[in-house]
Amino acid sequence: MPGPRGSDRGPAPGGAHRVVLYTRPGCHLCDVARETVLSLRQRLPFSFTEVDGRQIAISVLPSPS
Repeated sequence: MPGPRGSDRGPAPGGAHRVVLYTRPGCHLCDVARETVLSLRQRLPFSFTEVDGRQIAISVLPSPS
């Protein structure tokens, strides 16, 4: 079943898995998550993308009237 935004979940094209980590600067938990995900990459093949969560929040705010 597709995720809330269509193809955000599951294998990427070609069958490879992918991980998207939404972060923000100065977030120590984001740093721990990044380190954990990247350490798993040594054992499991997947693509990794890091997205600045502040950009996502800005894109969903309504336009000023």
